[in-house]
Amino acid sequence: MSHVSVVFDPMQRYCKIFIDGERVGEFTDLAGCEHMDLHIYGSKLTALIDDEVGEDYSLEFKGDTFRVNFMKLLAESSHSQYCEGISCTTYTTSFNIKEEVSFLSSLAKKYNLNVIQNFTVRLGGNLTLDSKFPFTISESEEADLLFEPFIPTSPIHNKTVVVPSDHAEILNDNGMNLILLPETHIHSFLMYFYIYCKLAPYAESVISLCQYINIDNDDRIRLSAYEDLQVRYIFHCDMRQCDVSDIIEYTFEVIPTAAAASYRILVEPLTVLNMNAGCITAIGAGEGLIRIVTETGETCEEYAIAVVNHTYVTSINLMPRFEYLLRGEDGQIDAFVVPDTAEDAAEIQWYSSNNNIIHVSGTGRVTALNTGRATITASCRNCSASVSVEVRPELTSLTLSETDLSVELGKTRTIRCNLIPENAAHGEIVWELDDKTLGTLSRNSDPKVCQYTATTTSLAKGTLTCSIRNSHLSATCNISVVPEDKPSGLITCTIIFTVIGLFFSFFIPLFRALGAGIAGYFIDFMLPTSLVLSLVGKSKAGNKTKAFSTCLILNLIFTAIMLLIAFM
Repeated sequence: MSHVSVVFDPMQRYCKIFIDGERVGEFTDLAGCEHMDLHIYGSKLTALIDDEVGEDYSLEFKGDTFRVNFMKLLAESSHSQYCEGISCTTYTTSFNIKEEVSFLSSLAKKYNLNVIQNFTVRLGGNLTLDSKFPFTISESEEADLLFEPFIPTSPIHNKTVVVPSDHAEILNDNGMNLILLPETHIHSFLMYFYIYCKLAPYAESVISLCQYINIDNDDRIRLSAYEDLQVRYIFHCDMRQCDVSDIIEYTFEVIPTAAAASYRILVEPLTVLNMNAGCITAIGAGEGLIRIVTETGETCEEYAIAVVNHTYVTSINLMPRFEYLLRGEDGQIDAFVVPDTAEDAAEIQWYSSNNNIIHVSGTGRVTALNTGRATITASCRNCSASVSVEVRPELTSLTLSETDLSVELGKTRTIRCNLIPENAAHGEIVWELDDKTLGTLSRNSDPKVCQYTATTTSLAKGTLTCSIRNSHLSATCNISVVPEDKPSGLITCTIIFTVIGLFFSFFIPLFRALGAGIAGYFIDFMLPTSLVLSLVGKSKAGNKTKAFSTCLILNLIFTAIMLLIAFM
């Protein structure tokens, strides 16, 4: 007894027919059914099989649930002469029509394929369907399917009509495809029609057009998966050699995604490579291997990576051979690396933060182009170091904080040299006296500041000069050594009379209370006397003796108070 198999491949519109394991002849009537939609050839199938086999046979339907069950109903309701038994084999697949159509739609958009998307099932007729059909249904005169409660008396040409019935049957009545279908199968039939009469033709069109255009290799692999219904994978890794502790970057994709669980990535040996949470890390020197295996352990691909335990520079110390540069000058920055035996010790990369100010060569040689400041950086594989380099303007002139200075015998004064411009580059600042008998000079921690101490032996005049060594720029200050102002008898008397006068001025109110009259107010003659002495002392000593000035101010204040009280 022969065995006939009708196989519905997942995602494919049509079927394949085998007799005792061999595909039916290409030019037979039975082969014609392989290229027709199910709802057109269903009722003819068993009759054609009878003619082709001509003897007893068993019939098996293989495929998705709706199509095999529907075909079984059709076969059972037919009047086959030779069919001795009908069986169904349903199976699931990792391929998903929504995922496929989504990919193909993106592919059509990416490569500008002219494929019209028409996924709407248009329903018409007199039957009200209470269906939870998940896709768009719109009533239209151009309906794809007509639902009628009875078989139309007048054939509706070039239309497919579905009539609820107690049995399944497909008839062809003068150009009208008529499907009698149990109500319990209507929803399944709608799903079948949507998938295999709307989505599948679109997928076939996109796949067909992609054969004639140039698409990238990854898209070609994805497309072949859906075209051949064979699981494919894409693996990319650009590393062939890496260092210990490096993370190995890769991409891995399985088409369709539901089949991803069937593939695994393994690494070996574990002393060289480690895989944790989808991340591959090099942990030891040696030859590492990345393998892609199936769930049965079969290796699909191997990828070798050499892991090397390199020694790289861990720190860099930069030492310029200059303090600063002038515009147009060159200078050298030396780089000292640790360890100096590292593989990249001679591969230092140099960078300038501002190439308009300083240019740096690959050896650390710098050239000053404009005034300002730039950061020079030297880097190796795993570390870097930076140093700031200043390009200063040229010095144009010098000025001193004092140009004429009178200094008392033995006294010290501080003089500052001002650079113009302030941040100008300069050589050594030199301070000199033209006459060594004027006194001595002592340098400050700041070379621009000098302390002059006058001689204690004789009065003199001379010049203090500040200059830049090996330069024509200088500034001078005239110095006069004058005698020291010391308190004299005049100032001593002035101080005594001022103190006594101030003391007695507080008794003026008492004199007035005793009736001494206006004459009594002047009993205190000390205050006017000290006032006169202060004026005389100040006229002789000038501003050099502060005691006279202080006494004069106090005398003026209290004299005014005394006179005010006297005439009240």
